[in-house]
Amino acid sequence: RTLPLNPEQNPKLRVRLPIASAKNSPLHKILFEAHRAGDFDYLRSPGGSTGLNFAAVAMGREVLVQPWMSHPAGPEDLAVGIKLIQNSGGDVIDLEGNTIKAIGHHGIMLAGTDMEAVETIRQIILSRLEEFSS
Repeated sequence: RTLPLNPEQNPKLRVRLPIASAKNSPLHKILFEAHRAGDFDYLRSPGGSTGLNFAAVAMGREVLVQPWMSHPAGPEDLAVGIKLIQNSGGDVIDLEGNTIKAIGHHGIMLAGTDMEAVETIRQIILSRLEEFSS
């Protein structure tokens, strides 16, 4: 599902949130609320593989938000994706802003080639996580 672009909002802030991993999660609700509030202009929730999501993000069009909450992400899902994003000039980080490792990552990760956009989305999530948990 794709929510439409709003021409009054920043076209650089485009978020890709894989629906299968986010369905009914607090992160899913936070991002949909943030989109509705106008914090960013585009939210896409595709299915598909992690590799395809990394490839789309490496083209520089979107910030990937991936919530691996119930189990650590498999290194096979991350190693190539991290390298692809980094070779495209971006990074794959956790909510604290640290570059993630392919082995043993657990929790929310953000990936993108426009690190200003990644940081903006990270701050949106952090501010709304505080609101959500209070």
